[in-house]
Amino acid sequence: MSNQIDNKAQENEFQATTIHCFQGTEDLLENINNKDKKEKIKAVLFDLFNIKNVNFLFGAGTSNGAIPTMKELQKCVVEKLSKDEKKIFDEIKDKNLEEILEILYFRKTYLKNNPQDKYSNELDTLKSLIEKIENAISQRNNLKNPLSEDEKKIFEEVKDKNLEEILEILYSGKTYLKNNPQDKDKDNREFDTLKSLIEKIEETIFQKINIEIGINCGSNVQKEVFENYMKFYKKVTYRNKDLNRVNVFTTNNDLFNEYVLDYLNIDYNNGFGGGLKRSFNPARFEYVFAKKMDEGIEKYEPLNHMIYLYKLHGSINWVETKNHNSFFDIEEIYLKSEDKKPKETCLIYPTPLKEGKSLTSPYTDLIREFQKKLSLPNSVLFIIGYSFSDEHINTIIYRALASNNSLSVVVFADKDKLARIPLFSINDKRIYVIYGKDEDKTIHYFKYFVDELIPEQKQNEEDEIYKKFASMVKNVTGDKNDCG
Repeated sequence: MSNQIDNKAQENEFQATTIHCFQGTEDLLENINNKDKKEKIKAVLFDLFNIKNVNFLFGAGTSNGAIPTMKELQKCVVEKLSKDEKKIFDEIKDKNLEEILEILYFRKTYLKNNPQDKYSNELDTLKSLIEKIENAISQRNNLKNPLSEDEKKIFEEVKDKNLEEILEILYSGKTYLKNNPQDKDKDNREFDTLKSLIEKIEETIFQKINIEIGINCGSNVQKEVFENYMKFYKKVTYRNKDLNRVNVFTTNNDLFNEYVLDYLNIDYNNGFGGGLKRSFNPARFEYVFAKKMDEGIEKYEPLNHMIYLYKLHGSINWVETKNHNSFFDIEEIYLKSEDKKPKETCLIYPTPLKEGKSLTSPYTDLIREFQKKLSLPNSVLFIIGYSFSDEHINTIIYRALASNNSLSVVVFADKDKLARIPLFSINDKRIYVIYGKDEDKTIHYFKYFVDELIPEQKQNEEDEIYKKFASMVKNVTGDKNDCG
């Protein structure tokens, strides 16, 4: 009986030891008692959070569950396609061999340098797969040599494009045919098919992302995601006044950030300004929002709760318009969850396949802001829920690390995907990678980060009085509708 108890205790002990916090290639938790590991991570994050310039990069993982993944969206799209549309869609889905090879090279290098990784047994399979692809490229033909089952599994995993990449290629094809009428006339049917395929993809993305958002609406998962964002913004907005306001960069097209910030009465700057018509102007990112401290003297202090929000891949409520009074023909519109996709083009940004590919406004402006913020002295970038699938963003992070020696980067990563994250294999003390399990909780998830790890900040007394008063008024009036 005592042996069973001891075994159970050892099992629980093992579960707790799966937390890791790497600084470069050194695990800071290696020689720390299990019960103190979380406190060590919190201490590390506390120091980093009090750096002058704090930036967050959010990916799909922060809205996971409430918003479908790109794979799930892709499945929804395929179900709606005609035969001609599906033919084009399937052709685009296959990456060319050079792109596949690039990914496999990195995976091989990572596993070679990390023999302890649980996927290290893939190394021989990777070597033989790389050899076959190199032969195919040198002979300028398709991959004709038969693949083993293990090779095929890796190949299929790497070759699938996500929906944003497919959409980007379709936009290029449509633009080409539009600007080359001689080719369009030759194949008018293909142009119409491209057009309808783009519309179906955009419509699917819009329908799946434009959901009810609020503390009391949607599914339990949607409510939980709303609460996660709410806890996050409650904590990050009350930084020391002497430090710069927090910058949040996100690749998500959904409206969780905006709805939560509105719900909490937190001011935010997303590059749009105006009243009924909100137009984009990147110059607004340079604005500092402050309040006058004394009527008698010209003295100001920055707003306590203020966020700078950058949506790097656009948003479902951004549309292209012809505004003659604005240099940038982009507007932010109000959407209800039951609304259909606007007639104007929704600015849901497709990731470029090639890093050198040109981008247009507002994406160039947003990417430039990201680059600018990471170049500031004494900066930190926290990366959560991001898969490192956008080469523009990745390159900016790598270049910033190369040129700014006071920049720290903290990655909350999925252990199974570490082989695809170049930052993990670099021995640089400015790079932190955090992952693992705290009993049954996954520590790199957004929920765990906001509940357990992000430092608590002292809230403003005036804000607390206002919130209590607003809550009492709602209780009296019975107004509990907080859905978007």
